[in-house]
Amino acid sequence: SNANFVNHTLDKITVPVIVLSGLENKAHQFPKFAFERILEHSMIQAWFLQNLPHYASFKNRRNRHYLRPSKLYSWPYGIHFLAHRNLLLEMQVPEKKTKERFVYVGHFKKTNNRVKRREIVNTAVIEPRTNNQSVYYQHIHQSHYVVSPDGDRPECYRHYESIALNAKPLTQLKPAADFVHFGSNVIYDHHEWNVTVLQQQLPPHPTVNQRLVFAEYWMEYVERIVQ
Repeated sequence: SNANFVNHTLDKITVPVIVLSGLENKAHQFPKFAFERILEHSMIQAWFLQNLPHYASFKNRRNRHYLRPSKLYSWPYGIHFLAHRNLLLEMQVPEKKTKERFVYVGHFKKTNNRVKRREIVNTAVIEPRTNNQSVYYQHIHQSHYVVSPDGDRPECYRHYESIALNAKPLTQLKPAADFVHFGSNVIYDHHEWNVTVLQQQLPPHPTVNQRLVFAEYWMEYVERIVQ
């Protein structure tokens, strides 16, 4: 756990290390004391951490916000534990060369972030819920774009599911260094949800890098930053 690492392991580190946090699908936020101790440890050369905006309100001992410490980098949300990962990978090669829909607005599960999603619910035509995961993925796969708002955290599985299936997610992520790991593979800070308007505004044939769902891509990402 986060506390065990800080209380029992951190002080034993005597050689330079790289820390990767949040490989699990529901990684807990680090408490302030743990966040400070890891950042201040002289042997921690770089720290890759999920959902950096969670830590924007933290202040160090000089009462300054941790805006973007030089050793802190963004890291994907639960990428190694994507639900139905095998099914996702099987569907990466399209059976059809043309996509059938421009934007897919799928059913939204209940979340603590209802305020941000309310605008979408009131504007977009949301398709009926399907309990068949294969059908859900097929809808994404046949679309150019997927409406993918914040979940309980800024990131959510739908971002990665969309990219894996060659569709570009329309997100509410702020286009800051906190989510630099997405690169140009998402639409940032999106607020228009009317499908007719979207068809007029968005490029007709978006491209994404489907390698983002593979662990090898993220190991290369780490190596590029720390080398």
